Amino acid sequence: MLGFGKETKEARFSFANPADAPQFVEEMKRIDAYSQLSERHFYLLWIVLHWSRDHTLQSASADYDPIARLAYRNPAGEILLATLKNSSFASESPFSKVLLGDFGAHTL
Repeated sequence: MLGFGKETKEARFSFANPADAPQFVEEMKRIDAYSQLSERHFYLLWIVLHWSRDHTLQSASADYDPIARLAYRNPAGEILLATLKNSSFASESPFSKVLLGDFGAHTL
């Protein structure tokens, strides 16, 4: 559907063109597994893809730091890759704060 996979040669939508957003949302809502999701989720997905470097799912996911990629990719592979590359991550990112339990100082 998004043009990200072995079977798809070309993306069905140009995530560079804002005029494609409503049609993308409409087609995603037609898929049974996604029919109960709110349209805003698909618009958010479209915006993430639109703002990505190459306007693709692949470029959108590649731009995240290693700690954030743990949420949606192979965690063991991501940890190995980050270790081999000696990667660092932004501990102030929202995902990092949740994962590391850093919710700020609390006083009772």
